[in-house]
Amino acid sequence: MPFKLQKRVFILLRYSLLAGLLIFLSYQFYAHAMGDKLFPSVHGLCPFGGLESLLSFVTAGAMIKKIFSGTMVLFFVFLLLSLVFNRAFCGLICSFGAIQEFIGNLGRRVFRRRLLVPQSADRILRYGKYLVLILTVAMAWLTGTLWFAAFDPWTAYGHLISFEELLTSYWIGLIILILSIVGSFFYERFFCKYLCPLGALNAVIGRLSRFSVRRDPEACIDCSLCSRACPVNLDVEHANSIRSAECLSCGKCVAACPREGALGFTFFCRKTGLILVFLLPVILYFGGIWIAQSFGYDRYSGKTEANLRELADSSGLSVAEFKTMYGLPAELGYQTKAGAVEAAIPLSKMAEMSGLAPAAIKEMLGLPANLDDHTPWGEAYGQVTLQKLAELNGVSYEELMVAWGLDPATPLDTTWSTVQEQVDQFFAAQSVVVGEGENCE
Repeated sequence: MPFKLQKRVFILLRYSLLAGLLIFLSYQFYAHAMGDKLFPSVHGLCPFGGLESLLSFVTAGAMIKKIFSGTMVLFFVFLLLSLVFNRAFCGLICSFGAIQEFIGNLGRRVFRRRLLVPQSADRILRYGKYLVLILTVAMAWLTGTLWFAAFDPWTAYGHLISFEELLTSYWIGLIILILSIVGSFFYERFFCKYLCPLGALNAVIGRLSRFSVRRDPEACIDCSLCSRACPVNLDVEHANSIRSAECLSCGKCVAACPREGALGFTFFCRKTGLILVFLLPVILYFGGIWIAQSFGYDRYSGKTEANLRELADSSGLSVAEFKTMYGLPAELGYQTKAGAVEAAIPLSKMAEMSGLAPAAIKEMLGLPANLDDHTPWGEAYGQVTLQKLAELNGVSYEELMVAWGLDPATPLDTTWSTVQEQVDQFFAAQSVVVGEGENCE
């Protein structure tokens, strides 16, 4: 791919991902705040919560309140990404960094130049994020809580729609959010440079990475565009290798370079094209999350249905032992939700757990006597008529229709499988209405 086209594609991909993730997460926070607790809160979707919960996770195998298995996955994948691709999380993925960068770009357009904090003050202020990291981890581990949440501007952003809670629980974070946005308008990536504890951790671990920017002095034309493009104000044009812990691995300096071969990323001293610089970290991060989720580590909210792995864990069994105990298919995945797990249990096993013979449970549910005893419970129960369900629930048919939000004129012989989705949607809507006004966690 031609050098100029490669740069344009990289810029398009990078900003598309940053904007897309910001929109996606903003919607998650909005839906959660509006009462649908199946959507995760800001706490469950931030890798930093995994660090705050790490001591509890290692010593007790448990997580602190508002942190879940998916949050821990985000944290461990973040660590792996930092080890391999330095601060690519900060430069390519972080949504709060994206907000600051978008605001900083606007500030550049307004002032038509980049404003800089005096170098002597800048050098001292950059240590601030390491102090915040140490203080936050110490307090979180001592208290067993998300101690930093009250001060976290990203947490405040996640609660903007919950205005009352924002002003009572996260008002300090709101002030820091406003200062970060205003600061980024004048000085790019203001919070990232001076206060972000996750960025500080990323910087420390990233020192072990063999992923960095290198400059070829012979090809360089000393145009200064690389240094001017750097969001953290590194002197790229006068360094042969950028090994600073402040480098965000964002690629903006390389994308700004007009001379092919003058500036580029290297991975273990091998040159890496800009498109790969984007794709490899993104694949590692989201691929790592996907792999963990395939093993059932996919919980980001306390309201979501338990999966097969969680059911097995709560029973003190391995997944294989749990499947054997309940006669479940060997191919059933770790992510399978509790409802689907129950639906996969054979009718004969369900009858055994109920203390009945298969023939007796068929008769009780009005099912055909010749129905195979190994029929999955969900399939068998789906054949039960609404008339029989009303009888089993001890209510009239009309009362059942009202309770389940169904048309009273629905035929008596309608099977459960025919209306299950409609009934589920009815109760889901009811739960959202009931959930409105709850505190956003």
